[in-house]
Amino acid sequence: MLATLLRDVGFAKLSSAEYTARFALPEPAEFLWNYINLTPMGPLVAGAPEAAQAAMERQVVEAWTPHVVDGTLPVDQPMALASGRRP
Repeated sequence: MLATLLRDVGFAKLSSAEYTARFALPEPAEFLWNYINLTPMGPLVAGAPEAAQAAMERQVVEAWTPHVVDGTLPVDQPMALASGRRP
């Protein structure tokens, strides 16, 4: 699909590949706060009562902990890579 998009806008000598990249994310609580603080939600969540923040962390940790392997949260992310040249 990526190669088709590139071809449609004038690229040639195309190559493309689809693969899965495995990411080893930090343990659930650390990842949760890293993620939230990198999004526009950060200030909103920071302004929430501590009890609400703690409840959110408990829910996330409870849901994600069964997926932890060797202290990390492995995530398989589908990826697409394409390249081409403009004639």
